[in-house]
Amino acid sequence: ARIGPALRWVADEIIANKALGREPVGSEVEAALTLHGITLRAKADRIDRTSEGLVVVDYKSGDPPTAGDIDEKRALQLGLLSIMVEAGAFKDIPDIAPAAAEYWVLKRDKKKVNFGYVARPYGGKKVADFATLIERAGEGLEQLAADYFNGTAPFVPGEKTRGDYDHLARRQEWIGRGLQGPEA
Repeated sequence: ARIGPALRWVADEIIANKALGREPVGSEVEAALTLHGITLRAKADRIDRTSEGLVVVDYKSGDPPTAGDIDEKRALQLGLLSIMVEAGAFKDIPDIAPAAAEYWVLKRDKKKVNFGYVARPYGGKKVADFATLIERAGEGLEQLAADYFNGTAPFVPGEKTRGDYDHLARRQEWIGRGLQGPEA
């Protein structure tokens, strides 16, 4: 029931952005980049070109991560995609520096007035600007690599979050192995 309004909103936004000189240069584009001994593979929902640079767009059907999630390095996706753009990892995407990253949220806004909205998770106290978004993502990946992939920290189930797909986390399988959570 949301797909019709979502598609109309996205189309209207793209048309309005084109009138302002912003144009998509890739959608569902894949990339790979090795950082900290880990090869990241990603698919960007969309990358646009503006006069300031490239914009990474990630579509969300639920609530997007907050600046707090990014500051605490719990939401790295948008920043890591931006790092990959900066490194030229996306094939057939112009070699232009990224200038911004956005969530295009495919649901009603907080006031329940408009369907669809654009959220930039920076510009406030916790994540001041786009450069800080990229910095937090880089720090987060480096820490995860040091702790888990290149270190000795075990992979254990985390606490239930606010996500739509928590039921797919298979926590019972982990707990059944004797691991009780982050403190295990």
